[in-house]
Amino acid sequence: MNYSLIRRTAITFVGIFLFIGTQLLWWYIFLSHQQDDAFHRTRQGWQRESKLIQKTYIAATPSARIVLLRLCKKEHPHLTCKAPLFTVRSEALSTLANKQRRNRRMFLFEGLFFLLVVILGHTVIWQGVRAERELKERQQNFLSAVSHEIRTPISTMRLLLETLQMRKLPEAKQAHYLKRLEHQLNRLQNSGEQVVAAAKLNDEKTESPMIQVDLNKEVERVAEQDRFELESRGVTLTLAPSTEPAFTVIDPLSFEMILHNLLDNAAKYNDKDNKQIRVSVQGNKKSIQLWVEDNGPGISPEEQDKVFTPFYRIGQELTRQSDGLGLGLYLVQGLCEQMKGSVRYEALSVGSRFVLEWPRSTDAPTA
Repeated sequence: MNYSLIRRTAITFVGIFLFIGTQLLWWYIFLSHQQDDAFHRTRQGWQRESKLIQKTYIAATPSARIVLLRLCKKEHPHLTCKAPLFTVRSEALSTLANKQRRNRRMFLFEGLFFLLVVILGHTVIWQGVRAERELKERQQNFLSAVSHEIRTPISTMRLLLETLQMRKLPEAKQAHYLKRLEHQLNRLQNSGEQVVAAAKLNDEKTESPMIQVDLNKEVERVAEQDRFELESRGVTLTLAPSTEPAFTVIDPLSFEMILHNLLDNAAKYNDKDNKQIRVSVQGNKKSIQLWVEDNGPGISPEEQDKVFTPFYRIGQELTRQSDGLGLGLYLVQGLCEQMKGSVRYEALSVGSRFVLEWPRSTDAPTA
């Protein structure tokens, strides 16, 4: 990840936030001073009016004084219109002061609301920029992984073929080389199948053939395909079927890819000498669950929400030693949901557990 770019982006956002916050503070102080000036000008104007009316009253005739008092009460409600002393009413000053305080609170709340909107807007923009950057990095990592997953098997197969062609080897050695050649072919085929499956995953026109199966038998079928490969990688695979048939409706080919990916991940990211994988089938009245458990290092809490996103691979890309395209768990989730199921990750005290769940079929398949 380009941390210098992240730092520059963060500094830019903080600078914008500080600038806007400073402008809002200045705006509030400026409007508050204007309110104070308006209050003082209004009070001074009322005081001048009271003095002028008082002078006019003293100089007026008795009949004019009566008219002046009536006009004072009608036109100047903020004054105490009682002869011979005309003053500004304290209630009027209190009302004016309250109005000024309400205006200040309004300015403050409007400023804080605007600042909150700015913060939320910056947060949304920052999250969008960060998500786009992470997606771009995952795509770059995916392209690098595809290049590696294609060139490495081809180079290895070329070397094995050249060795078999140029030298006459003992049968045991030839069988070993052919087995390695088959492994590289399977690796190349799996990579191609993952890319094709990921491309078809969001295609609404693609419909998988769903049939009713006993999940116990499907697990046994797929696990036996992978058992030799897993044992060659030092993995002990244990199957724990349910005590009764576990009928559900799935696509066998999609289920095969799901279990292949889960078993491969469980073996790939486990660096222990005694690698253990346990696949069990659980059932209740409404659903069938498939548990795939291992005794590996597990997944850190900050990465658990990301493992099902496309192109994401656990750990640092530059120091990565495991192969893969970052599509395995993405396909597991997508294919599982296509079959009306769900998948979730559960952290164990030692290792990990992936729980897949499908609705139970009430009737057994007919012969």
